[in-house]
Amino acid sequence: MPLAVSLFRFSTPVTWMTAALLVARLYDVSFGLPQMVVIALAGAILSFGGAGIPMGALLILAPAFSAVGLPVQGIGVLLAVDLVPDMFRTLSNVTGDMAVAAMLSRRDLDRADVHEAAG
Repeated sequence: MPLAVSLFRFSTPVTWMTAALLVARLYDVSFGLPQMVVIALAGAILSFGGAGIPMGALLILAPAFSAVGLPVQGIGVLLAVDLVPDMFRTLSNVTGDMAVAAMLSRRDLDRADVHEAAG
């Protein structure tokens, strides 16, 4: 479970997509479906290597922004306003981790009941 918590951050692709849309709007850059797909895939893949610290995902956002033609300077704006969204990211990650832990625990209890009834 600790490995899963440190690796799987469910909110990174959604957060990166929102950040990219904000920066595209601020800098008046066209941002369509292909760029959205690239950002979402990059967020899903790169979230495995990001630091588990507040605003850690923003540290690895620059290559994704460069790949889709967004100005990397926009990350500075995101750093300034990221406190509140970071709280919601943490909430969604913790909720996802707790849900998986509850499902695994329930599955183990069901298996124990089956073994107990058979024995």
